[in-house]
Amino acid sequence: MNHLTPVRILVIDDDEQVGAICKKFLNRQGYDVTTIQNPGDALDEFRKETYQIVVLDLILPPYDGLELLKAIRKIDSDVCVILLTGHPSLETAIEGLKNYGAFDYLTKPMDLEKLAVVIQKGIRKHGLATDPVQQITKEVGQRIRAIRKEKSLTMRQLSKRIGVSTSLISQIERGESSPSIPTLYKVSVALEAPLSELFQGY
Repeated sequence: MNHLTPVRILVIDDDEQVGAICKKFLNRQGYDVTTIQNPGDALDEFRKETYQIVVLDLILPPYDGLELLKAIRKIDSDVCVILLTGHPSLETAIEGLKNYGAFDYLTKPMDLEKLAVVIQKGIRKHGLATDPVQQITKEVGQRIRAIRKEKSLTMRQLSKRIGVSTSLISQIERGESSPSIPTLYKVSVALEAPLSELFQGY
């Protein structure tokens, strides 16, 4: 049986008080939060441990926030990065979004409720599971995609076989939509894979 682990968040901000406030607030939301003030230490931590979300302050003198963002993306190109910025660095934040793959940004002083909303959006966008149902939905979708590719079927071919739209197949495979039992049965038949294989580990 698989067990769900909380989404891990790394907060990088040279203001210790900001980090402490973020940690306390996000812990209450059910996240596993680590806060680090020194960018070099933060990179070492990020190399050693797995984090799904990074909250990064762009103003970390004498470091360049965008260079740190670039280094983080080199270590893990799929991590969801949320930038914190003061108004003077707004253009830098926008550059981070456009050129370095940051997910979103928030201006300081930070609104914790807005941070929670942006984190939830990032979780959905990156397909991160935060409850058992989401976890199962995501993993079943991944198995359907893997089996479909093993059998050299396109999403269009599978959608025709089971009578649902290609967009629904795409949503199921990305874990964005939980398929009904009849749909799962049709997928199982179309892929010649028993339902137990789709739910392997549960």
